[in-house]
Amino acid sequence: MDRKNYSNIGEQIKDTVQEAIDSMNFGQLNRNISDTVYGALDEAKRHIHQYNDSSKAYKEAPKKGGEGQVPVIKEKKGLKVIWKGRISGILYTVFGSIGMGVSAAILFLLLFIILSVNIHFAVASVAIGIIAACFGGFCMMLGVGTAIRGRLRRLRLYVKKAEKKMYCSLEELAKHSGKPRKFVIKELRKMIQIGMLPDAHIDEEETCLMFGEDMYQQYLETKEAMEERKKLERESLYIDRSGEELDQVLMEGQKYLQALKKANWEIRGEVISAKLVRLEKVIGEIFETIEQHPEQIDEMQKFMEYYLPTTVKLVDAYKDFDQVEIQGENIKTAKEEIEKTLDTINDAFETLLDDLYQDTAFDVTTDASVLQAMLEKEGLTGSDFKKNAGDRRM
Repeated sequence: MDRKNYSNIGEQIKDTVQEAIDSMNFGQLNRNISDTVYGALDEAKRHIHQYNDSSKAYKEAPKKGGEGQVPVIKEKKGLKVIWKGRISGILYTVFGSIGMGVSAAILFLLLFIILSVNIHFAVASVAIGIIAACFGGFCMMLGVGTAIRGRLRRLRLYVKKAEKKMYCSLEELAKHSGKPRKFVIKELRKMIQIGMLPDAHIDEEETCLMFGEDMYQQYLETKEAMEERKKLERESLYIDRSGEELDQVLMEGQKYLQALKKANWEIRGEVISAKLVRLEKVIGEIFETIEQHPEQIDEMQKFMEYYLPTTVKLVDAYKDFDQVEIQGENIKTAKEEIEKTLDTINDAFETLLDDLYQDTAFDVTTDASVLQAMLEKEGLTGSDFKKNAGDRRM
């Protein structure tokens, strides 16, 4: 339940009580407050259970890397590198260069002949076009060969920088290769994709190149340990914050309890006194439970901030009516309605208290079941225990 919904609930109850006090009409007070109280209780219980379920899942989850744990550094193996394009790069470069030279020579010779001898223009154009196309094709071959050899040269640099530690920062590779960092990342991903670096990996942050599955697993374990440590730090900050909030909640709770006790002393009548004693007891137990489980403060504090002040206001109104010497029918009806409303609030608070203990009871039952299963497995319960003891005596 968010802050806005709590505010709406609180305003509804305050308006209901204030309207009843101002108009001296308490006929619908108990029913209206009952509907609002139980609706809010159901919502609060759902939030509490959701929090406890998530907390249990977190506590029961296996911790693979916590604070103080260092991932095991495993034995390094040789870098796996497949020099794809080493031969083709040379062939493309050699034949591209030779082809360019030959086609260029033929092209110049053809132009010389055309200028020296009167050759038909159409025939000359076809010959020049064919030679020019061949020249362009050989230029492309040379370009491809140069690109492949350049990539292999940079791959040799990448491997040299990373072979000792099995990893290297991408910033350092970019610096030594003379290429932009984005170019290096794109090229390395291409090399990994086409199988030139079959066991290489780039981290998620794109800051490091790693070789070998062992090194990559070490990175994953370290990353998981860092995330776990950050989570624990956030939990620690939450606990510190909860400690301050807990003190504030307990102080407010004592203030309301003292107000109820004071009103109880001033009100005559055993029936209302018993209801107030019951109310004081259940509220006190609720705050004791919150003190033991501060993780529920965010939900319960808002609930108490709205319901306790309203309860005190109702009790104060009853106290004012009770001090009137001559009480007419309206005052008697108002007092009876407030008494019924206190019964509703007591029932609601007791239900809430029971729900607060529900998860603790579940944990205890689960622990007991696990312990019993372990004892039975070891033969330490019932007839199994007696049988094992008899065997040992024999």
